[in-house]
Amino acid sequence: MSRSTLLSFLLLTFFALAACESQQGDLRKAQMEGTTEAYEAFLTKYPDSVYGESVRESIEDVRYNRAKESGESALWRAYIEAHPDGKHVKEARRTEDEVAFNEADTARTPASYQGYLDSHPAGEFVKTAHGELEELGYLSKVLIDNYRVDKVNLAQDPKGPLNGWAFLADVHNNGDRIIEEVKVELQFLGEGGAVLDTREWWAVAPELMGMPTPDRIVPPLRPENLREFLFTTGDTPEGWNETFKLEILNLRFRPQRD
Repeated sequence: MSRSTLLSFLLLTFFALAACESQQGDLRKAQMEGTTEAYEAFLTKYPDSVYGESVRESIEDVRYNRAKESGESALWRAYIEAHPDGKHVKEARRTEDEVAFNEADTARTPASYQGYLDSHPAGEFVKTAHGELEELGYLSKVLIDNYRVDKVNLAQDPKGPLNGWAFLADVHNNGDRIIEEVKVELQFLGEGGAVLDTREWWAVAPELMGMPTPDRIVPPLRPENLREFLFTTGDTPEGWNETFKLEILNLRFRPQRD
């Protein structure tokens, strides 16, 4: 090997080592940042890097972990769109569907449920979303009025002391469906209508799991009928002004026959 050839070889080796060290340094910086942006910047700078496959796997892992930590459906969708054949995509699709429905259920509006149905036509919760939409559409047909509060004996002893309160109201089914369950939230009101505390109870229910079911609430509430709501307690919040309000939490209908 001539002296000039050897010199050229040594120079090429030097620059190759320098380039390799520079690339490794940039990779370490990207790894320290641990963001998709840092990794993608590395790939842009070194598109033919021997570390390319490893860096792309790191990008996928960052997106997956970000979605998993946040619990937001938008980030699960971002992962799925960026990595349609990714190693976590099966789990991601299942989780995104569940999270998207939970977000719709938390908002609990016709728009939120319809949004889920539009974006997940084959989703796991399609039937449930349709049921919730039906329930929300029927709420305007269930009227609650004739609110009243009475002092009572909690042991139902006519000669005993009045040591509790009875909360009563009339629940009307003004629609055309047979209602098998009406679960409500009883709101204790204070000054200016402020809600001081709440309780959950039923006006209609065929069975209360784990609790005795009062006979009065078992029969279904048929169209154009009403049911008297009754709840008793001796535990009322401080500042309660002896008024209350009921908000419907859940309706369940008798299935319609084809």
